[in-house]
Amino acid sequence: MTGLALIYAEGALDLVAAQKLMRSLGISLEGATLIDTHGRGGFWQRAPKYEQTARHNGPVFGLTDLDRDECAPRLLAAKLRHFPHARNALRIAVRALESWMLADRNAIAGFMRVSGRRIPADPDALDDPKVELVNVARHSKRRSIRADMVPQLGTSGKVGAGYEPRMREFIVNAWEPRRAAINSPSLRKAIAAVQRVTA
Repeated sequence: MTGLALIYAEGALDLVAAQKLMRSLGISLEGATLIDTHGRGGFWQRAPKYEQTARHNGPVFGLTDLDRDECAPRLLAAKLRHFPHARNALRIAVRALESWMLADRNAIAGFMRVSGRRIPADPDALDDPKVELVNVARHSKRRSIRADMVPQLGTSGKVGAGYEPRMREFIVNAWEPRRAAINSPSLRKAIAAVQRVTA
């Protein structure tokens, strides 16, 4: 199995998830360049450059969110104007990375200390997986989870101040991408794409 030349992701949390995904698939990250593009704008601005990396330097993995766009193929067509190179596994989480986290239903329920019944069965169908994840956290039996992940009253943010560190903790210590892929078609497709470009 071939290693990756480059991983680029929309944000820091996406980059952590991408690395965990590779490790779960037994793909070496030795020598891989890891890039946080600091947002969707930066991601799509740099995407053509990383397309060239895939053509000339080896397999590449890119990860961004669908967000409010209609569908992944249309977003790709609008941003790249062609399908990614055969060695560029550019993947779009539907609708956001948080849907992939929610897809590992037992793990996220255990981490959040909530009943498994509070975890949606079809996270890729959610309009806003991040909001859903925060709403799950509101019911946590652990005060520290609620304090970190839920925004304080009177603030305009969608998430609490400790949201990213908590989710990083979950990804590193509890999230299992192969298990989550059972409940997330977009994650299943990402895994298949990675396996294809590194075969």
